Amino acid sequence: MKKVIGYSLFTIITGIFFLYYYFPAKTAANLLKYQLRKYIPDLVFNMDSLMPVFPPGIEIKKFAVNDKNNTIFESKFLRVKPDFISILKAKPEIIFSSRAYSGDLKGDITVGIKSKDYPIDINFKWRNIMLTEISALNEFSKRITGLCAGNLKFKGLRSNLIDGTGNIEIKLSDGKIILEQSLLNLIKEFQYKSFEAVANYKEKTITIEQGTLNGDIEAKLSGKINIRTPFEYSILDITGKIRPSASFQKEKNLPFGSFLKPEMLKKGIPINIKGTISRPSMKLMP
Repeated sequence: MKKVIGYSLFTIITGIFFLYYYFPAKTAANLLKYQLRKYIPDLVFNMDSLMPVFPPGIEIKKFAVNDKNNTIFESKFLRVKPDFISILKAKPEIIFSSRAYSGDLKGDITVGIKSKDYPIDINFKWRNIMLTEISALNEFSKRITGLCAGNLKFKGLRSNLIDGTGNIEIKLSDGKIILEQSLLNLIKEFQYKSFEAVANYKEKTITIEQGTLNGDIEAKLSGKINIRTPFEYSILDITGKIRPSASFQKEKNLPFGSFLKPEMLKKGIPINIKGTISRPSMKLMP
């Protein structure tokens, strides 16, 4: 009996080893790219190889998603495994995790296969993402540095994801902001400790319900971003109040008091941010 059990275990372990070692990683990757292109024709998926992992799932090396204009997402690896119970409900759920931009991402995607429109639900979280490593942000990432964390919930149709709905919470920390135009003709760049925002997405518009900036400059912001393609052309309409922190005023010895009332320095200076993501324009409001 012991010999039978031992032989069985040896056979299983050997089988798993050869399955992994001789798995056609390149062929499997090409097949997956073909299937993804078939179901999501507006995007281009690239990957180096695909391998099985345990518990049952796959690991994709050097995974990237592109649209017609630029790279939307790229990662060192992407691990994907199915929720087998969800498959029985005709609404399969895929659980994923990834290492990208020096940070971590994880979440799940659910697809309603009974409907011809293929409704998609996306939920994911991320942390420790380096903004300067995200090529999709282009010029934007050169002006804002720091770490990014947050979570996203999104619902849409496979054929028209941009018309979906969702909400997002985001936090940036320990970075620097370089302004397109100087603030009060005195400040061109400044350090920040944190920026936290809560927003929702509907009808191709991101509505910022609440945004709070802390650091050399303190601010309360709200408004809208009308999405355009590519993203850097998206249109800004944001209002709020900003003020230099007391420590920043003292450190830089800037003459704010010579042209701003003490009350305005205390309560904040009303501003309006227009323009685009790539070329924002900020004006003081009366």
